[in-house]
Amino acid sequence: MATGGFEGVRRGWLLAVLVAALPLAQADEVEDRVGRGLAAYRKGQYAEALQALAVASSAVQAKLAGEYRNLLPPAPAGWEAEDAEVRAITVPAADGGSGVQLSRRYFREEEELALEVAVDSPLIAGLDLMLSDPKLLASDPAVRPYRIGDNRGLIRRHGDDLEVSVMVGRRVLVRVSGSNLKEDAEAESLLSSIDFAGLSQRLLN
Repeated sequence: MATGGFEGVRRGWLLAVLVAALPLAQADEVEDRVGRGLAAYRKGQYAEALQALAVASSAVQAKLAGEYRNLLPPAPAGWEAEDAEVRAITVPAADGGSGVQLSRRYFREEEELALEVAVDSPLIAGLDLMLSDPKLLASDPAVRPYRIGDNRGLIRRHGDDLEVSVMVGRRVLVRVSGSNLKEDAEAESLLSSIDFAGLSQRLLN
């Protein structure tokens, strides 16, 4: 099978999953684009199929961003924030599943914070393994355990950069990355403003 055709099928499948999560009235535009893409694929018009599916993908992301925008905290006092972004992620599993990733960036002069929330991220398994094995933690002096409420995680320091990863249940990963921060507490303060229980419930239901 041609590479373009395979990508067309994969994108069409991912979009079908996302469309199922949208109200019917909102899905009309997306369904139309997906239909055009699949029709073009069946005719062997792979470039046209990919173009139609790309437009549909952008439309789905825009709708999801609107629905999920309030799940990510607003800019802290004195900071500015970009709009929230949403994208599908492919999960390397036997069933070829897919997940969702939300992200938002925050700025204050030279300081920057990047917040990411991922459902069914392949990184969760690695984080869980490291948290469960004290030897792995001890082998990396740049990493230390972290806990916020009932949620476990890790703090990792890379020179002037800081990364805090928190596992919410078994399927949701929350990460805050900071660069040029005047105080590490800025990253932890952003994490503390997140409603982890509400976030997990909204994304998984």
